[in-house]
Amino acid sequence: MPSTPPTPSEIPSTTSSHSSDTLNPGAMKATPQTMSTTTSTESLSTQQSSENPQSSENTGEPAHSYIPPPHTHFSDFVLPNEPETPEPLSYQPDGTVVWDTGSHRMRVGYATSQPTPEQSSSPIPYLTFKPHRGKLRGASPHQKSKFRGNEFTASLYTKLHARTAHSGEVVTNQGVMEDLLDYGWEVLGMAELAESRQEDDDDEESSFGHLASSQGIPNQCIFTESVCNPTSTRAIMSELLFEYYGLPSVLYGVDALFSLYNRVYSPNCSVIDSFPSHALIIRSGHHATHILPIVNQKLDTTNIKRLPLGGHHITEYSSKLIQNKYPLLKQYLTATATGTTTAELIKEQHMYVSQNYWEELQRLALDELYYWNHTHILQMPYTPQRVIQQKSAQEIQEQEERKKQRTEKLERLARERNAEKLKLEQETLSFYLQMKDMMETDRDTYSLWMSQYGFVTDAELDKGIQDIRGKQERREKRKAEKERRKQKLAQLAKDFEKQKSPMELLKEQNPQEWLKSMKQQRNDLKKQIETKKVDAGKASGSRGRRAASKKRLRTITSTLDMSEKETNFGREDNDWDVYREIGTSTLDTLESQEAHLEQMQDEIDEMELALFDRILSHEKRMHYMRQYNFLAAASSRQPNFSGTRNLHEAEFYQYQLTVERMRASEAVFEPMPLLGVKNCGLMEMVEICLSAYDSSVVRQMMQQVHLSGGNAHFAGMKERVESELRAMLQVDVDICVSGESSVYDAWQGASRVALDGDYVRENSMTRAEYDEYGGEYLKEHV
Repeated sequence: MPSTPPTPSEIPSTTSSHSSDTLNPGAMKATPQTMSTTTSTESLSTQQSSENPQSSENTGEPAHSYIPPPHTHFSDFVLPNEPETPEPLSYQPDGTVVWDTGSHRMRVGYATSQPTPEQSSSPIPYLTFKPHRGKLRGASPHQKSKFRGNEFTASLYTKLHARTAHSGEVVTNQGVMEDLLDYGWEVLGMAELAESRQEDDDDEESSFGHLASSQGIPNQCIFTESVCNPTSTRAIMSELLFEYYGLPSVLYGVDALFSLYNRVYSPNCSVIDSFPSHALIIRSGHHATHILPIVNQKLDTTNIKRLPLGGHHITEYSSKLIQNKYPLLKQYLTATATGTTTAELIKEQHMYVSQNYWEELQRLALDELYYWNHTHILQMPYTPQRVIQQKSAQEIQEQEERKKQRTEKLERLARERNAEKLKLEQETLSFYLQMKDMMETDRDTYSLWMSQYGFVTDAELDKGIQDIRGKQERREKRKAEKERRKQKLAQLAKDFEKQKSPMELLKEQNPQEWLKSMKQQRNDLKKQIETKKVDAGKASGSRGRRAASKKRLRTITSTLDMSEKETNFGREDNDWDVYREIGTSTLDTLESQEAHLEQMQDEIDEMELALFDRILSHEKRMHYMRQYNFLAAASSRQPNFSGTRNLHEAEFYQYQLTVERMRASEAVFEPMPLLGVKNCGLMEMVEICLSAYDSSVVRQMMQQVHLSGGNAHFAGMKERVESELRAMLQVDVDICVSGESSVYDAWQGASRVALDGDYVRENSMTRAEYDEYGGEYLKEHV
């Protein structure tokens, strides 16, 4: 990977700075709410100063003086605005309510035939929110305790334990789903329908429960669900809708089929006439990816393929990639106030699908210009450090002089206060002694003074005199002890200097000479160890063993003779060295010398490193760490660009994304090598699915290949699927791949189905059918 970006002189003049959409299939889709792409230092500085007005005051320079490398996509990361709950609509009794109950986003609104001016060419849902609900513990009776969807705020998000109604892609938590449906009904203006329920409800918040016992919700409703939704999950929803809300009828439909119908919708045709006879839907949702074949206007459920990999797994994988690359910036990959993680925002705004993953990796490694054209630098928010101006030598000297004068003044004031205190204490003692002497000479004056100074008896006066003398004696003792301790420390320092060996003194006074002497001693010790090893090898024979035995025998004999002549053997510690001499072998001597050699080598290495740090300047030392010690550089916030140039403070808070932009999305096509999921990739599943049909059916399917789900919005997804299909099928097969026009395709398709009233009435499940057949009953339709 290139270490630094190319200079402007190395780039052809025809290439524009900070923009290469033709070379980059994953160009950012920046929006005012999420990302603000900057193309010059002036605009970048202006934007940063408006967002952080205090930064210019702290640094004394432009708030954002960082200049991005040429030919890279640079942008400041800005958290999206917190979603707000819109004002409730006016209730429409005849309007059809469309619910898109996705596991990642839920959408609700009235189906309208004519879009409003704000909705451009297609209707959009009135409310979009994340399907989570939280309760505030310990709330007062007059405080709101339940928060749903867009009611979550930044201050409450960490205090609420958010729960979702889905497990994977199916609804499993009926209680949470009930709260989310209440939230949607309220926004659609149906709060007045719940007035009959509020009188008997102990909860402080409005609820729509038990409307079935009265008039209920009279609106026709359409609900989307995932493909192959279990009947038990559908029974939960049917029970909630019919028995709790009293709906007259409900139309269930697969979200991917609604999305396809939105693409083929014709205003002058019915649903049956508009729906294609053969099609292939590739749906890649939040938790799973499905291949849905349409044959004769029916979903062939026997040939549906499923890959347990979706947008949720891609987000987690991209988060791990970024954390491994930037371990010191993990704090930015946390949940935001909207419940959306930073990794999810990066995935949606910066990642794309490569047309050929492995070939593009090679090109990124070989072509430096191509590498930087595909690099997105994401600047995370940070607080600039305060710039401290370096003082001159004269200013430092003046500051030290002022500090010294202040210290001397404080010491002088302290001495004056102590002197006044001692003088007052001595005067008080003299006066007390004078009073005591007056006790025998002038009794009347003595009694008068005793009453004036608060003494009742003579014993109290004696106690006052003793207290003052005791204070003086203790003060003198402390002074003498302090002086004695000072003299003792001075003597110990002198003794310590005398006890230091010549090598220790040399190490402190002349480290280089000490290092030279230690290296010489190390070499001599190495030679001694080698010589002893050779002698020990020669002495390993029988002659050597006999010589060692004779030596020990002579030592023991001489010791016995000495003990017979002298009766004081053992009184001195040196007498016991004879046992050490007897028990010492060549192996023990070698081990001790080798240990001493290792200790000497450690001391030499430590001194060399200390001298090396003194010689190198800070800049050279940082360059040495970046070049030869990756862990040390990472611990000091490893920058995005290596080299000896000075680094800007902003570079320590940046995500430089190149390979990560396409690697996470590639996991859908190659789950086994990238994620370790034992399953075939997306296009392999498509090939297995198409192999079950005749060539004529496959040709008709290829005329209607539709991409659905959140992952279908990746840049390059449509082109990748089309190229893979062309490589898979015959040359003369016509392929037409279409993607979702917006994230509302499923909801818009369901709202357009609602325009065909006859189709909705014929295929909806009514309350009478629910009472007769149960909640697991299902009507099959297109």
